[in-house]
Amino acid sequence: MAILALLGKCFGDMDPLKENGQLVISVDGNVTQLLKRSGKFEDESSEGLKEQVKTTFCIIQNVLKPIPLIFPS
Repeated sequence: MAILALLGKCFGDMDPLKENGQLVISVDGNVTQLLKRSGKFEDESSEGLKEQVKTTFCIIQNVLKPIPLIFPS
């Protein structure tokens, strides 16, 4: 849910498709569909938009992923 909220803040117009786990993102008339679990794209949309969404998605995933604590033995 946090990923959806943060992507919405970055790109604005988004429509989550709940039945197939896709996010439809629209920026300046360009539309792309992102699979939430894998970060892959389902369509052949603008390469510029894909790259922006992919980069942002990876950054958000890395920020939200907990850092494992490793204690020396």
